Amino acid sequence: NRLENLPLLILRCLILCLLVFAFSRPFFLRTVEGDQVTSGKRIVLLIDTSASMQRTGVWTQAVNEARSVLENAEPTDRICIISFDKNAKTLIGFESWSRLSPSRRISIAIEEISGLTPSWTSTNLGNALINAAETIEDDQINDQKQISGKSRIVLISDLQQGSNLDALHTYE
Repeated sequence: NRLENLPLLILRCLILCLLVFAFSRPFFLRTVEGDQVTSGKRIVLLIDTSASMQRTGVWTQAVNEARSVLENAEPTDRICIISFDKNAKTLIGFESWSRLSPSRRISIAIEEISGLTPSWTSTNLGNALINAAETIEDDQINDQKQISGKSRIVLISDLQQGSNLDALHTYE
């Protein structure tokens, strides 16, 4: 038929368009200037130092693999190095890693790993994995910058058949 009040129709369409625009606002992407934190990964490097690692060539291969992981890490990554046999021992924690000079982090970590030797004790892999998971969780809680990157546990072991995994059965 015929439009009787054209200005009123235009006004109503304009209001409808403004409502659509107002509801779509949260979907617009924008960059935030200033204190922007790049997200890195939290990496726990678990190195088996039990008696089974004394076999010919196994220890050398484990140290080389640990070096490879460290050398491939990004500058924004946070790394914790834990050696384990029957007990877990933190060599470099997340806080220690953060306090180190970025240019010397890798070399200091490689020195720590090079100083390790396999012991004559058994492997308690379950406790080591739980220790690594709790270390990541503690760092996420205590992190001042709130790095929201992914977390990763890198296990370097020969996965000897006698590894004790009992602790994992009761861990959530």
